[in-house]
Amino acid sequence: MEIPNHIAIILDGNGRWAKKQNKARTYGHKIGMQNIDEIAKEASNQGIKYLSVFTFSTENWNRSSDEINFLMTMPEIMFNENRIEFYKRNNIKIIWIGRKNIMPRETISFLEKAMFETKNCDGMILTILMDYGSQWEIDTALKVNSIKSYEELRAKMSTNFLPNVDLLIRTGQEKRLSNFLLLQSSYAELLFLDVFWPEFTNQNLIDSIEDYSKRNRRFGGVINEKN
Repeated sequence: MEIPNHIAIILDGNGRWAKKQNKARTYGHKIGMQNIDEIAKEASNQGIKYLSVFTFSTENWNRSSDEINFLMTMPEIMFNENRIEFYKRNNIKIIWIGRKNIMPRETISFLEKAMFETKNCDGMILTILMDYGSQWEIDTALKVNSIKSYEELRAKMSTNFLPNVDLLIRTGQEKRLSNFLLLQSSYAELLFLDVFWPEFTNQNLIDSIEDYSKRNRRFGGVINEKN
C-alpha cells in the first residue's frame, strides 16, 4: 500500500456532532481536540511523515464569543504535561502555524511550549494550524519579501518546511477547502467524509490511506493509459 508523505485534515463537524449528543458545541470541540492525539499516533505508526490539522481559521473569529473563548483554551487542554509527554514518547514534533498578534498571549504560550518541549523529536511532524488562512499566509509572504517566482513565494511562507499535501481529508460532510493550505494542496488527492471529526477513528484513517493508494496521480500528465 502506498503511504502518503503528507496528510492534511480539516477537522470539521465538532459542533454538529455535539448537537447530536444533546451537548453544547464546546463539548464537541473538547472531544475533537482529544481525538487529535490518537489519530496523530496512528498516522505516525502508519509511516506518515507530516500530519497537518486545521483547528481554527482566520475566519472563525466570526463565531460567538463563548465558542471563541473556549477554543482559545484548547491548547492548554491539548498540551498539558501528560499530553506533551505522550507526544515525546511517540517521537512526534509539534509545530504551530498561525497569526501571532490576534490570539491571547496565554494561548500562544501553550502552543510555543508544545513546540519547545518536542523540538528534539525527529519522527512525524504534527502541524497545528490555528488562526491560520492561506490568504493571510500568502499576503504576509508577499508584503515582506521581494518575490519573483512561485518557488521564492513557497520558500518565504510560514509552511516552507512542509512538502506539498498528498492527501487532504475533510470530515463533517462539507465539500470545500475553506482557505486551507491552498497552494500546498494544488495537486492533493481530496477526500470528503460524512463522519464528524470527534467520531473519526484510526480505522477511518487507515481506510483513507487505502483509498489514496488506489488513486492514479497524474500531476497533469497521462499515466497508465492503454489507448
